[in-house]
Amino acid sequence: MPFEVMGEITGKRAPGAAMRTGLGAVAGWAELQAEVECSLLALRCTHLRVSLFAVGLGTQSRAGGAVARALAALGPVGRLPDGSLGLLYLGPRPCGISSEAPLVETVRRRVQAALGGAERHGVQPLIAAVHAWSDELAGVGALLQLLLAWETPLHLADLAAA
Repeated sequence: MPFEVMGEITGKRAPGAAMRTGLGAVAGWAELQAEVECSLLALRCTHLRVSLFAVGLGTQSRAGGAVARALAALGPVGRLPDGSLGLLYLGPRPCGISSEAPLVETVRRRVQAALGGAERHGVQPLIAAVHAWSDELAGVGALLQLLLAWETPLHLADLAAA
């Protein structure tokens, strides 16, 4: 099976609801969905590894703007239908069996830095990722379904220990 899934997403919001923060709004689901679909369509004849991440911030949803800005350097960021932050990553990664590990660690470090160490005060963001080949995907629906169906929480502390 071409999919590898890690983590769980929590925190429910209205689908497509943009979250206002001090420096603007995090794109809603409709905007992120359009960006992901456009990217996948452009890559449908290319064998490229793609990753869709979700970052659930739970009670710290006010930090969404800072986390979104930290992740934006890696790719398009916006709200997923469940209210968590989504990131589409199309960039380079090492080859091999554990090629996703450095990418997951990069995302973890960026989230941690954006939260300013808030996890030490009981904030435990949840990070989930789905990795697949671009030429094996019918669209964002397949990625999203797997991403939001995962049932094992993966907290920042768990990622750091891995």
